[in-house]
Amino acid sequence: MNYLNKLYTTGEVAKIFGASYVAVKKWAYSGKIKYIKTPGGKYRYPESEIKAPRRSTIHPKYLDTQGLLALWREGLLAQKCLLGLTKGYLNHPQLIRFKRTTNPPLYIGTTYTTYT
Repeated sequence: MNYLNKLYTTGEVAKIFGASYVAVKKWAYSGKIKYIKTPGGKYRYPESEIKAPRRSTIHPKYLDTQGLLALWREGLLAQKCLLGLTKGYLNHPQLIRFKRTTNPPLYIGTTYTTYT
């Protein structure tokens, strides 16, 4: 891992992802996000980990039909936002992470398809 890029604190990562401090620590402990420990025992997270697109880790078997439908619709809305086909939600914090990738709509789900 290249540590020459910017390192974020646990609090900064929590704010970026809209998560709690404790949730970020759990992600680190479980290996969902890479970190380094400073000589003083503090956790620091490389910028490459923060910019990496993440998907939910909830298995579909734990979601009901309405929950799955809502996730699918959110994905479609996000794709349209990234393609400039909507007027709102353009600077939503979740979309900013995807905008940093080489092909933002692809990172949301499957490639965007136009239905006629």
